[in-house]
Amino acid sequence: MARKGWDALSETYRKRLQNKGISRSAYESGASLNLARGHIDPLWEAFQKRAQRFVRGFGVPEDDSRFGEVFEDEEIQRIKDMGIQQGQAYMDYRRNMTRLYESGDYKQAEAMYKQRNKKLNLPEYMWWYHGMFGG
Repeated sequence: MARKGWDALSETYRKRLQNKGISRSAYESGASLNLARGHIDPLWEAFQKRAQRFVRGFGVPEDDSRFGEVFEDEEIQRIKDMGIQQGQAYMDYRRNMTRLYESGDYKQAEAMYKQRNKKLNLPEYMWWYHGMFGG
């Protein structure tokens, strides 16, 4: 579907686009209107949802009373702060480590724990296994 011409847009909509940094020339050249419409980047939005699902599934241990929604929110924010690539790599790594441990392959899970990316400067609770492998 083709866009309306700039002059066919309402004055308020043109102002909204301009306030979000979309000029007439950018509009006419097909610039993304997601931000001006109040939407975020679809890749970022999908990553945020994956981070939330991850934390609820692989996040802080449910049976640990020290943890709760505050820690869940903090963990989600820390993953989002890593950015899409590094955050996804962390989630994949930790998910694999968890699955190895749960399947009984303790040695391989421990090896992954010891080889984790310490440059991420994450709190130990985000690796969960710190208590099991002697952190």
